[in-house]
Amino acid sequence: MQIKTAKIFEDIGYVTFIEKNIQTVRGVVNADVICTKKSGPFEDKIIIECKYWSKNIPKSVIHSFRTVISDSGASFGYIITKKGFQSGAIEATNTSNVRLLSFEEFQASARSVWLRKVIDDIHENAYSLRRYCNPTETCFDNYLEKLSRNTQQEILELQMRYFAFSLLTVKNLYKDPITNEISEDYLERSIIEKWAVYHNCKLSSLMEYYTWLNEASNKLILEFDALYGAKLRK
Repeated sequence: MQIKTAKIFEDIGYVTFIEKNIQTVRGVVNADVICTKKSGPFEDKIIIECKYWSKNIPKSVIHSFRTVISDSGASFGYIITKKGFQSGAIEATNTSNVRLLSFEEFQASARSVWLRKVIDDIHENAYSLRRYCNPTETCFDNYLEKLSRNTQQEILELQMRYFAFSLLTVKNLYKDPITNEISEDYLERSIIEKWAVYHNCKLSSLMEYYTWLNEASNKLILEFDALYGAKLRK
C-alpha cells in the first residue's frame, strides 16, 4: 500500500519518500510516505500513514497523527486504510488538515488528476520515439546517409515493427472521439483492447498499462539512439 500510494503521488508530480524519519518539535518520527512538491517559493508537504490493518482504525491513532502533522509543519495529512475507521475517528479530524480514506477511496479521488498527468507525460516523453518510428520523417536523413546499409536496414525494420506501438503514446488516442475529453469508461475500453494486442493476459490496472507503455517507449528510444549513434531530439 505504501509503494502504490507513493507511486500515485510521484506520477502527479510529487517527490516521494517511503519509511522516512522526520524531525518534529517533539522528536523524530518515522512516516510511511512523505510527498513534497515545490510551487515557486512555497513547498507543499503531505504526510501519509498507510494502515494495512484487518480492523478499523481507532480515534487514538487519529489524534496521534494530527499531532505529527501539526508538529512537522506538513500542509496536509492522509491516513489510508485497508478497512475503515472506528466510530469517532472521522469526527476527530474535524477542523483539521487530516483526511481519512480507504485505499479504494484514495485511488478514486486521485484518479482524474493522475490520468491526465500520466497521459500528458507519456505523450511528451515518447515524442522522440514517434519521430524515430515515423517513416515520413525527413529530419534524420542526413544522419542516415552516414550510416552503413546494414544499419539503415535495421532502422527501417525497427520503424516498421514499432510504428503502431509508437502511436499508443499519442494522448488524443485516449480521449472520447465525440467529446474530445478523457472519458474513463472510454479510456478503460480502449486500453483493454490495446493491451490485448500486445499481451496474452488480463490487465490488472491502468497503472500497469502506463508503466509498461512508458518503460517500453524509453527502451525503444535507446535502441534507435544506439543505431544512429546519437540522441536525436527536437
